[in-house]
Amino acid sequence: MFYKHRSNDYKNNSKLSDRKIFGGELKYIEGYPVVFLKGTYYTMGLQYGLLLKKEIRELYKKNQNRKTEVIKHLPWYMKPISGFIMALVAGYSLLRIPPKYLKEIAGLALGSKVPFTDILTAAFGGVVFDAACTSILVKYKGNILHAHNLDFEPAYLGLYPAIVVYNHPKKLKYMHLGVAGVPGMFHGINEKGISVAVNYGDGTYNKENKGLPMGYKLREILEKATSIDDVEAILKKAGPDELGWIITVGSSIEKKCATFDIFDGIIVRRDYPMEGTAYVLNDIFSPERLQDISLSKKYLQISRGAGLYNIARRERLTKYLKKHSIKSLDDIIELLRNYDLAGYKKFTGSLNSTIVNERTLHTIIFDNNSCKVFLSSAEGYSSLSDIISFDLLSGKGSLYKEAKREFRSESLKKFMEWYSLYQEISLVHTVTQGISRRFNFVKFKTPDFSSVINDSIVAQCSNPRELWSLFRLWNHGKEVKTEVIINSSTRLIERFKELAVLYIIKAKALARVKKYQDSEETLLQSLKCKVLSPYDKIHIYSDLAYIYVKMKNKDKARECALKNIKLIEELSCKYSCGDKTGKICRDMKRLVKKSSLKKLK
Repeated sequence: MFYKHRSNDYKNNSKLSDRKIFGGELKYIEGYPVVFLKGTYYTMGLQYGLLLKKEIRELYKKNQNRKTEVIKHLPWYMKPISGFIMALVAGYSLLRIPPKYLKEIAGLALGSKVPFTDILTAAFGGVVFDAACTSILVKYKGNILHAHNLDFEPAYLGLYPAIVVYNHPKKLKYMHLGVAGVPGMFHGINEKGISVAVNYGDGTYNKENKGLPMGYKLREILEKATSIDDVEAILKKAGPDELGWIITVGSSIEKKCATFDIFDGIIVRRDYPMEGTAYVLNDIFSPERLQDISLSKKYLQISRGAGLYNIARRERLTKYLKKHSIKSLDDIIELLRNYDLAGYKKFTGSLNSTIVNERTLHTIIFDNNSCKVFLSSAEGYSSLSDIISFDLLSGKGSLYKEAKREFRSESLKKFMEWYSLYQEISLVHTVTQGISRRFNFVKFKTPDFSSVINDSIVAQCSNPRELWSLFRLWNHGKEVKTEVIINSSTRLIERFKELAVLYIIKAKALARVKKYQDSEETLLQSLKCKVLSPYDKIHIYSDLAYIYVKMKNKDKARECALKNIKLIEELSCKYSCGDKTGKICRDMKRLVKKSSLKKLK
């Protein structure tokens, strides 16, 4: 349940109690479990597993259900070797994770009674899944604030937070807000005031890279780094993994922040020594941020750099920061709690296009000078929930700010309950795709989404995320009727007239039932919308061109194709085409060259 985020679950649970075992300690702060680990890696893993055994086993039971679903979607002739396939996944992690962390995982497995291979498989998940995020870096009067809204899936991970404090005798003490029993990390801070957070460089992937997964690179940094130079040296030494990443760093001693864009052995550092506020999204080698197009032309795809979820957040953050100066912790919390989209206030289900959104599971703010941390975890919209404080140096914490009233609204609750179910099924598809991408010989069947296609969601489709989810199922031939897509998009267009993606969805459904003139009119309307990304325009021109082909209007088809080619070429001056946009461009050029519409397919 969406509003059963961990702090609410634990507040009135009399069975919870602080305890110590083998030198490790567990405390609860406003319902959040905090584990203090001390000793060798194996000992810390054992402490972790014993102290959080209940939470870890609950999480891995969920993961086991997902694993069962993944195996179920193997074709019949591969099911006899399903154990071998999952062992390959675990073995892939085994070969990449340093022995010290493998010892920790062995202790964690022993203490929690979760199989060693299951924990390794979860560690592999950091390579399979993507994370869209918003990071904020602030320097005001010499003080450093470093914040991160982590957008991730599945939603249930937000129900199992763990504040973990590592204290190896030969390393720096550090903490991170993680997921119970998952050894990697997304964000953390050490006792020297070095904080790190990671944003996924969406669209980048090279399966030949087999370096240390990023979740462990961050741990290496927090164990050793006392400066941003140290961070850079560790990143260079660790070697690249498959994905591209943007690391944000805060340093209290140096009184500055930095970013590192990382992919395929390339590391680009940018320092932020001046007073002010900067933000980072999921646009790796961003030409706006780095003031250079040489790498964005190679690695930042048009679909990402000019896509709605990056464009909309960039516009919102730029506008917000022009009106508001970030001078305090409360200022940055208000920013992280913002989910306005263009002229729409508190926009729910924004397709990840708002600062906090339906996929935001963790919110964390580091006060680097004091080593205090302010955080929250939920199944979505985490920054709207209760925010607690935690002091790394003293180990104490308390409630800092109560949840926003809308966080517990019935409408948000119903939406997130449905979206959480959709995510769990969709994630099976994501996992199978990820495994197939790594191991080409493994093929899977498409999951069954019938349980999320119910009368309630069809009749009350109330936001773009719900419509987009249904549209994806419809587009892949699932049991969603075309009239449902048309009617739902029509209702939403009445509410959100400036959101182009709604018109695009409606036009595709109209074209499916051969209502080409209606589809044309809908697409022409979409070009007038205020919430319209360049990548949206590419799809609109492409759809218009082929609708005109169906309508046997050769001149207009050529005109739209030429407009699209020009747009793609303009965007290609600073972005990479990528596979999807590249195919559209080739199709448009092919269309222009055709001498007769009868030859067009």
